[in-house]
Amino acid sequence: MVRRFAMPARSDKSTDAADAALGLIHKALPNSGPEGFEGLVGALLGRLTGHEFRLSASGSQAGRDLTATTRRGTVICVEAKRYANDTALNERELLGEMVQASRDQPDLDLWVLVASRAVPQQLHQALARQAEATGIEFAAICTCDGLPSSLHALLATDVALVLSFVRQAGQANEAEIAELEAALERVRVAPGLDGRLAGLRDTFGEARLGYDHWCRRQADGLQRSFSSAERSRDVYGQVIAVSAPRGPAIPRRAVAESLDAWWDSWPGAPTLQVVRGEEGDGKTWAVAGWLTSRPPHLPAVWVNAHSVETQDPSELLADAVSRAFATPDAPRWRRKFDRWARARSTTAPSVLLVLDGINERRSWDWWRGLLDRLVSEPWRESIATVVTCRTDYWKQYLKPLGHLPTSLTEVGSYSDRELGLALESEGVAASDFSDELLPLLRKPRYLAQWPSGTTPR
Repeated sequence: MVRRFAMPARSDKSTDAADAALGLIHKALPNSGPEGFEGLVGALLGRLTGHEFRLSASGSQAGRDLTATTRRGTVICVEAKRYANDTALNERELLGEMVQASRDQPDLDLWVLVASRAVPQQLHQALARQAEATGIEFAAICTCDGLPSSLHALLATDVALVLSFVRQAGQANEAEIAELEAALERVRVAPGLDGRLAGLRDTFGEARLGYDHWCRRQADGLQRSFSSAERSRDVYGQVIAVSAPRGPAIPRRAVAESLDAWWDSWPGAPTLQVVRGEEGDGKTWAVAGWLTSRPPHLPAVWVNAHSVETQDPSELLADAVSRAFATPDAPRWRRKFDRWARARSTTAPSVLLVLDGINERRSWDWWRGLLDRLVSEPWRESIATVVTCRTDYWKQYLKPLGHLPTSLTEVGSYSDRELGLALESEGVAASDFSDELLPLLRKPRYLAQWPSGTTPR
């Protein structure tokens, strides 16, 4: 989301006072350095947002005078420009600085231009287009973008802090400092200031979804979707209620151990994890149960094969996340996943993708096209993929593809232990049934253990 505030229709006394205050700040402070305009902007943004903005080292500032990494991992770069009102903003220079910042900071989520004058609409639009193409967010804090302006509001967040910077610079006398204080106090009582400050905080908020924040939000959403039959049916078109209040799904220990071993070895040997079994053996529930049991939760995207419409990995992920978050911005998500795929460390995947039930829709060669992409660069070391599939389908159609690096996890009927736990949850025991019936009861599909007749597939 690109932030742009409405242009004011008129001037008022608070605006005149703010302009006067900004003029005094221009006169008193140097442009760069911890005691200059850059340092003041960083300090004010820190007070406003709670994030720590660090000044870039001299000589390495291209596009990022200030950098902050939030508690949830969102990376923010700020370019602070002190301009005179008659100084033209160089579009090519600013576009280049945005590109440089995104190149130097591969995890960049938000690039902010703080300018001590108005940012022309044409320039704002050019920067917004560049940010969208790069897969990052853009915001401008400047004058003449509202009443009060975003920059004037920022200056009014902490009058004492502004005054301390001006005093420390030693370029203003006490009369000028008193005039500055009075001007900023007028801004502080201006109508609309609270709303403008709320907008600024939102600009730097975690809603902008840096990678780490997305991981937590994605994991939380996955847990909620597995918490009831209704939720999972709404999200995935089937019941996967492994975290329903009645009790956890029967733990499939052998499956979990196999998936743990695959996940732990994945950084050094990325492979496609194939979870296969017969109809009704509980492949879906076994994988979902493993996902919800691992601490910390994995950044997992669960996709029912019936909903897959593309063989492009980033498009597939973007569509799934857009549906899960109920947002219409799949193209923006696609750019994020493309960027994350190229930026994340290869010591761990960026995403755990579950493709559930690939034997139930489309031809095997269509799925081969998608799997080929998932095991090729740049996705091979960025997306860890789990597919669930019937055993015979995999053996007949996909196992012969020797170029696919795979790991196998077999899901069978309930073991004695698992059957005992399932029957115990229903208040019965194996001894209550005939030997002829027990093989049927070992099939997870045939042993109903969830409300409303829901059973694991």
